[in-house]
Amino acid sequence: MEFVSPEGLRQDGRRPKELRRLACQLDVLQSADGSAIFEMGNTKVMAAVFGPREVEMRGQQLADRALVNCEYSMAAFSTGKGEAAWHRLGQC
Repeated sequence: MEFVSPEGLRQDGRRPKELRRLACQLDVLQSADGSAIFEMGNTKVMAAVFGPREVEMRGQQLADRALVNCEYSMAAFSTGKGEAAWHRLGQC
C-alpha cells in the first residue's frame, strides 16, 4: 500500500511534511465545569469535566486520593456497527 502518491501527496492531498489543521474551542458546554472541542483534520473530539463531587458510597472515600470516572462514546458511523458506542472505563 502506497502512503504517498507519485506526485508526492498523501491520500488526503497533503504533502508528507504538511500538518492537518488544528483548532480548539473552550467552554463549549454550559453544564460542565470545563469543556473543549478539539479538531484535527476531519477528527473532532469533545471533552468535559464535571466535579469535583462527593462520592456516592462512603466506602469509596479516601482522604489522600481522588476517584476519577472516565466515559467515552463514539459516533455510530465510526464504530462499524451502525450504532453509537458508550464505554465506561471505570476508575482511571
